[in-house]
Amino acid sequence: MKVLDAIASRIGMSKAARNLIAVMIAHQRLHEVNEVLASYSAVVDEENSVTETEITTARPLDDTNRKLLEQQVAKLAGGQKVHATYFEDPTLLGGAVVRIGSTVYDGSVRAQLQQLKQRMVAAQV
Repeated sequence: MKVLDAIASRIGMSKAARNLIAVMIAHQRLHEVNEVLASYSAVVDEENSVTETEITTARPLDDTNRKLLEQQVAKLAGGQKVHATYFEDPTLLGGAVVRIGSTVYDGSVRAQLQQLKQRMVAAQV
């Protein structure tokens, strides 16, 4: 607890945060701090009407294109603010895959080519 107090005073940690960590240490639950932070973040996002999204593109996007894409994703999310985490997957070839909660919007070139292939195969039968 002395180490915790020293760190807390040095970084300006709030008393509530210090006490939470102290309780977690006392109950040998410090390994669950990431889960606590994730849950807290989810509550704060919900309070502020922020939607967590994952956006995967074939190549990196510049700031202008990120903002434009996030505006479109916000419309899909019912007009809520969007906090996007970006990933790259060159196998997409182009376009983007957007995940909002458990819903996936696949606007990638790869997905469009797969759909075209399925339609062509179905037309031959």
